[in-house]
Amino acid sequence: MYVFIKALVQPYIGFLLLLVCGLVLTARRKPVTWRRVAVTWTGCLGLIVLSLPIVSRNLYMTLETAFPPIQSLPRQLDAIVVLGGGLMERDGLLESGSMTSGTLRRCVSAAEVSRHYGPIPIVCCGGPTLRSTPQLSEAGVMRDCLVTMQVPDTQLILESHSLNTHQNAKNAAALLQRRGLENVALITSASHMKRAVSCFNAQGVTVVPLPCSHRAASGVPPTGLDWIPSASALSRSNRAIQEWLGIVWYKLRGWI
Repeated sequence: MYVFIKALVQPYIGFLLLLVCGLVLTARRKPVTWRRVAVTWTGCLGLIVLSLPIVSRNLYMTLETAFPPIQSLPRQLDAIVVLGGGLMERDGLLESGSMTSGTLRRCVSAAEVSRHYGPIPIVCCGGPTLRSTPQLSEAGVMRDCLVTMQVPDTQLILESHSLNTHQNAKNAAALLQRRGLENVALITSASHMKRAVSCFNAQGVTVVPLPCSHRAASGVPPTGLDWIPSASALSRSNRAIQEWLGIVWYKLRGWI
């Protein structure tokens, strides 16, 4: 249900529906009234605003400001938890081709942190999120990626059943508690960290956030290009708003 609602409730879909409805009403019913024109323009202007790079950057800043790029690592860690960032359709025989850029960035960060602390456990979280290949889990793909980065397989613990952040935290917390691991670092995208930390706190696990994949560079003055609409900015705006909708949904469900 959550996956269906997440796919349906997307900001750009709402504005597209407004635009289409306005055009249909304007074309089929006469005379043209200001209300019908207003519906059309609301949908159009909404899409334009979300397509502005300056808007997408500021939307991401609302999520990332509390989790800036790390300047130093904690003195001691007992374990690292890295959350999956999604999978893609497999690229032929290469399982690595199933990894999204977000998942890859998280794996790279986990490998770098692991090299700093030595052979501490790394919990890879993520289940089979692709309907076409249910045998492929995010945790399994991350394990293969980390092994290619010279992380020993003996360090890796797989949590390959969770399908969302709430389940990530619940299942990982059980693994950590069984092993008596307390000083835990959490690696995920900066824009996702707010919800992820809240989920782990709700499970009684205090984590040290180590965010990656920052998209909103602070202190960078806007340029003229920031006011030119683009498809990539629309996609980023949509993802940022979806993350806030996810936070609201999790609060309504009592997960955070």
